[in-house]
Amino acid sequence: MFICQKSLKFTKSEEKSVVWAKKVTDLHEKMAKGEKLDTAMDLHNNEIGRKHFLEVFNQNEEKTIDFIQKSLQNSKIVSHIDEIEIYRNELVYISE
Repeated sequence: MFICQKSLKFTKSEEKSVVWAKKVTDLHEKMAKGEKLDTAMDLHNNEIGRKHFLEVFNQNEEKTIDFIQKSLQNSKIVSHIDEIEIYRNELVYISE
């Protein structure tokens, strides 16, 4: 979400900011070459952030932080990649 917000000043378009953020974060995940579950979790959580950005891009940073804090409190633990699909609109994490 923050990458989208910061890039908005340059892209001048919410959609372009989301596309750019996706390219950058996906590239980061490909280059990091972590465990498959870690990568799937990161890609999923990045997507949640981009979707939320499109819903509230015009809100202030305080509201964004509030959203993140609430999302983290409601995040779901997963131990297999297949489980991530169950939580399409929620953040996920691997261990406590």
